[in-house]
Amino acid sequence: VVRRDVTRCVHGDVRGDVRGDVRGDVRGALVSRMASASARAGSGPTIEAASVTVGGATMRSLWDAGDASRRMMAERWDAVVLQGQSVEPVLNAAEFRTYGARFGTLAETYRARPVYFATWPRRAGDALYAQGWSGGTPEVFNTRLHTAYAQVAAQVMGTVAPVGNAWMAALRARPATPLYDADGSHPSPTGTWLAACVIYRALTGVAASAESESAVTGVAAEDVRALRVLSAAP
Repeated sequence: VVRRDVTRCVHGDVRGDVRGDVRGDVRGALVSRMASASARAGSGPTIEAASVTVGGATMRSLWDAGDASRRMMAERWDAVVLQGQSVEPVLNAAEFRTYGARFGTLAETYRARPVYFATWPRRAGDALYAQGWSGGTPEVFNTRLHTAYAQVAAQVMGTVAPVGNAWMAALRARPATPLYDADGSHPSPTGTWLAACVIYRALTGVAASAESESAVTGVAAEDVRALRVLSAAP
């Protein structure tokens, strides 16, 4: 039985390529370090995280492969964080809902809470925005991404970690914040920190503490504090 002061989560991260997989592992490790720092200060639970990542996978291909499902069934988890390929929730919405809900139902069957990682849009100017289905701008695309994740979460009484909404709020408040990696799609270390803060809140129900800032490296101190505070906004 998992101790009440420990939250265990398996992260089914299915972003678009190998770099995305690495970022998924980094996010899980960062959330764990944040929790450890907060727990030492008496302000939060410890989090043990594991990650199942497949380059270029969609929810369906990850489901068909079976590795994530087997991991969910083989061990006791408090939460399962589910993330689709970066454009899948909009481009292949029906399939995303079907297989996203299957993962959520499986998680609940094994008494884990499904948490849907609503991702961010690609940077303005990306060729993606020439495609009509994208909505033409990061703002519209983010709304479509968030709506897709919220819809599948509602099907299974899951939780949404609104990373994309926080991402857009950060860019509105501090446009120069370097959230993106050079490709304009994957997160920089700064973007990874913001995502981790939002996921931490979704997992624990409380905002990341000031003590958790000690977990992050390679990010400007001003950005660390500002993004942590922003992630706590309603």
